[in-house]
Amino acid sequence: MMSQRVILEFLAGRRVTAVEIGEILDVTEKTARKRLAAGLNASDVITICRAVGINPVEALVQMEFLTTEETMKFVDSDGELLATADQETLILELIDRSLSTSQLADLLAARTRRSNEVYRPSGVDRQPGNVRELTSPNQPSEFDDEINGSDLHLRSVADNSPREDGHGGDVGAWDA
Repeated sequence: MMSQRVILEFLAGRRVTAVEIGEILDVTEKTARKRLAAGLNASDVITICRAVGINPVEALVQMEFLTTEETMKFVDSDGELLATADQETLILELIDRSLSTSQLADLLAARTRRSNEVYRPSGVDRQPGNVRELTSPNQPSEFDDEINGSDLHLRSVADNSPREDGHGGDVGAWDA
């Protein structure tokens, strides 16, 4: 096993001196050197890690105070790691952390209302007179009667076929 000081320096990404350790633990440099030589206890390791910005759990595992299995079992006993949680668990956790009980109740009530409604696009006039039944091209509709009975006169454009009155037209010509 590497020395505890080497592990601390590796995890910190910089040099960690006996003087600094002594200041953190509130002991003299000589006492800090003695502790390093004898081996720091877990409490000292945690204190040093917090002071130099190292994850104490990682240092405790590296120094063999804890095993990786022990830390994983602990995490899984009280919660899940992001890496192992399924999508539903993550969503529920976000909702639980983000919404109050009343906000969650309002959200669920709105979702229930939406699922019970038929989809209707916004901006569409839903008055009965504005809704027409779809028909096939061969089936006359009430709409056809409205067009045929109106003053709307449809003229043929670019049609050289004979008209009902027997006269043919030139391509592109308009009848007057």
